[in-house]
Amino acid sequence: LTSDRHLRFKLGDETTSGDHYYGEVVGFPQLYLVVKIWGDVVARLANELPLPAWYVEREIDDLVGVSVFRNDLEPEEGEAILEFLHIQDGTWLVRDFRTAESVPESRPVDPERWDPIIPLLRGSPNIRVESIRVEDEDYTRWGIDEEGSSAIEVRFPAVSDFGTDFIESMSLLIGDKTPDGTGYYALWESNQFFRPTIILDAQWVETFFGLFDDPP
Repeated sequence: LTSDRHLRFKLGDETTSGDHYYGEVVGFPQLYLVVKIWGDVVARLANELPLPAWYVEREIDDLVGVSVFRNDLEPEEGEAILEFLHIQDGTWLVRDFRTAESVPESRPVDPERWDPIIPLLRGSPNIRVESIRVEDEDYTRWGIDEEGSSAIEVRFPAVSDFGTDFIESMSLLIGDKTPDGTGYYALWESNQFFRPTIILDAQWVETFFGLFDDPP
């Protein structure tokens, strides 16, 4: 819009054809037809804030699983994985891929030791942005190697734009610790064109990596 104007739109019902919404601009008498896809996008922005996946806090009950990868604990094949699975009745199971040549047995977690971890599954507190855009996509200056960095991954149900239910994975690659020691540089592993370098809470990261020392 021009001249620093702020216009308020109102969207009404869909037209009979379903291709448009009725609309008006507050302060003007005209009735408009607004293309439906525009109205749908605006309505979605109001109901679903366009926050990046790495910033959104997850509901614990919605989580399907959490995996932790440590690149400094390489088993014979692949990265060291500690996986926690969320069963429908609220039970959590753990699989330690260092203890078996194939897929390891799922074992119940110790509730007394696991319960303090559960609130952390919502996501890292105190997330900051170090660099909003990395034009050359070279993250090694922050200690992030897209092929070999340690990572923390959460999995949760999602719905595609076409209404299809699927399980989405959100993986954070972990780099060096920040100079002040309060965080770790990280990168959201995705196909987005611009991916910011972010900073995760140091205690949050170290708590998950520490689970390898004595799995619950």
